[in-house]
Amino acid sequence: MVDAIGSVSNKPFVRSKDSSINWEKCTADEIKQYKGQGEDVPVAILAWAEEIAKLASAPDDVTYEMVNGSTSIDEINQVLAISDSANANDKDETDSNTNMSRAQAERSVLEEGGTSLADQGKIFMNKSGAAAGETEGMAGTLQGAIEASATLAASANEIAAQTDSQTNALRGEYDALVARARDNTAEPLTEAEQAKLTALGAQLTQIGTNAQATLAGLDAESEALRAAVAGFNGIPEMALDYGNETTGIGMELMGVSQDKQASVSDKAAAASSAKDGALNVIKQNSKINLSRFLFDADYRLGVNASRQGTANAQTGAEGVAERTAAEAQVEGNIGEVKNAQSSVENNTFVGATDTPNNTNGDRAQQTETKDETVAKEKDITLADETITTDPNEIQKRKERKGLA
Repeated sequence: MVDAIGSVSNKPFVRSKDSSINWEKCTADEIKQYKGQGEDVPVAILAWAEEIAKLASAPDDVTYEMVNGSTSIDEINQVLAISDSANANDKDETDSNTNMSRAQAERSVLEEGGTSLADQGKIFMNKSGAAAGETEGMAGTLQGAIEASATLAASANEIAAQTDSQTNALRGEYDALVARARDNTAEPLTEAEQAKLTALGAQLTQIGTNAQATLAGLDAESEALRAAVAGFNGIPEMALDYGNETTGIGMELMGVSQDKQASVSDKAAAASSAKDGALNVIKQNSKINLSRFLFDADYRLGVNASRQGTANAQTGAEGVAERTAAEAQVEGNIGEVKNAQSSVENNTFVGATDTPNNTNGDRAQQTETKDETVAKEKDITLADETITTDPNEIQKRKERKGLA
């Protein structure tokens, strides 16, 4: 829009013809304002603006240039519709560009910078080779993580089995006493049985605490292995990405058409792997263009880039599969450790996160305390004698305790 026009004085501001104004890029409102300010508006432009002003449904932002001077509302709307469609296509293209892979984005930068196709090929051969090297180096670490996690799982299962063996008899006796203490129809627990219950609970707690402490260490080691495997996320994918882009550049250097490049996937489907499918295309093309292979350096570079690219992409694809398999195996072994912790908790009441000094107390001790309370409520001989002064009742209590 036109800036506010005026002067610090009260005199009217009159402008002579401004040659810098591009009348075709002005809206009808802007043209009328310029006219009112004394500008010498071209006759055709002014006539267009006056006609547009008469159209109640004409867009406010339409310019003379946009509609090529048309004053027909139908033509104006048609032109604007075409413009909106073009803008939408531009947005789609932009959105598509943002979905480029890392290798594609890097190549796009090289292209915009004027890097030759041959230099692009050399750059991406280095990039894909480095990414494939990292992927190959990953294999040993993955195998080590799998083996280590399997060892941890075996140790955890052994601890769970030992705990089960150690607590089997103890739990049988402990559970029987607890059941009696909770049975309102059964004889109350004697002091000796109460002491036995407490001792059994202490034994179970000690066994469980020791086992869970060892399992906690195995669990921490398992989590470290999981993190090590996760650290390879993106490594084989880069080999696949750079490998594919290197292959594409190589094909372009060889002069392989886009249609022919597209057929690589079809050939790959019929071959044992994508690598073999691409190599079939390279082999056929280089045979047909033997003279170019011998005398054209760029063509030879294309053959080498395509071959290396397909090999690096294959390494990446295999690496993705290896890492996925390793993740699954490590996760399975971590599950074994978790199961062992649950097994120990079931047998001893001591959970994986329980400690002797935690605010909640260990579960076996909690159970013992509860059982003692139940027993005391059932067996009056364990209660404080001051709760009654009845001589007969006191005598009964003494007899039950063996004191009289």
